[in-house]
Amino acid sequence: MSGSFKWTEEIHTLFVELCASEVVKGNRVETTLNKEGWSNVEQELHRQLKVVCVHKQMKNHWEKMKADFQIFKKLKFGESGLGWNELSKTIEAPESWWIHAIHANPKIKAFRGKDLTLFMNYYDMLFGDIVATGSRARTTNTYSAVNLETGGKFTEAQADDGQEGSGDSGEHLPEPDIQVQPNMPNIQVQPNLFPSPTLKSGHSSGSKRKRSGAEYICDRIDGIFSNMSSRSTQTTAAQMRAAHEEAAMNAVFDVLNSIEQVVPGSQLYNFAGQEFLANKNNRAFFMRAPNNHVRYEAILYAYNKFNNH
Repeated sequence: MSGSFKWTEEIHTLFVELCASEVVKGNRVETTLNKEGWSNVEQELHRQLKVVCVHKQMKNHWEKMKADFQIFKKLKFGESGLGWNELSKTIEAPESWWIHAIHANPKIKAFRGKDLTLFMNYYDMLFGDIVATGSRARTTNTYSAVNLETGGKFTEAQADDGQEGSGDSGEHLPEPDIQVQPNMPNIQVQPNLFPSPTLKSGHSSGSKRKRSGAEYICDRIDGIFSNMSSRSTQTTAAQMRAAHEEAAMNAVFDVLNSIEQVVPGSQLYNFAGQEFLANKNNRAFFMRAPNNHVRYEAILYAYNKFNNH
């Protein structure tokens, strides 16, 4: 039965890393992975950890992760009275705040004292453009810890199945506050070595639905703070882009290290890592290549072109 699968920390961590790798390869469509992506994740889970996890189990876990990421964004970027411990990658808050927040939404308890490294390095890459799109989009510094999808709370059973709660709740957490987070360094990239057509990103064309009371309240809050939040929004966006870049580079180097002809420490390896793979367009070309032979030829082509320039 699909419900009998046990998600240990080891399995969960590998699952997140594998999903990120598939996203970098271009195997995400709309809000989930495509058939090839899920197949690759399933095979790697079995190869590395000897576990059998079917598609339904993986998809349910993906949905739970997506809901968790929404809560994480609200906590880290939108709640007053909270701090961030960069060393331990944990959210810090007074005891009284945790008591009130957990009472309003029991799922927040899972974030208390939890190492959130995976959230910072991978979750935005997986869900950043999914949980905040269309009319439900919020600047990340004005989230309150309310379920924007339903206005209610998730039960643990529903979260495990990737299902959203449907109940209404009159409880709420402290009003959102504007918090400016320190800028993370931007990753410098070189000009394209493989010019490619511009990839245009669009908004979801899904059908409209009736908006909940919680969403209406959040819109009102957005209006109040709109003139105050531009600086914080820009800072947060830079952080999220940097985290996305870091996760993408980790996945790319996993593939680079699997190319036998490119020896770690060699000039060719260093060139590929520092000059070639850091560029988004070149990286997409590299990751979408059908096999390592094509990738190796692509690196050689770029390397020779660079030296002969």
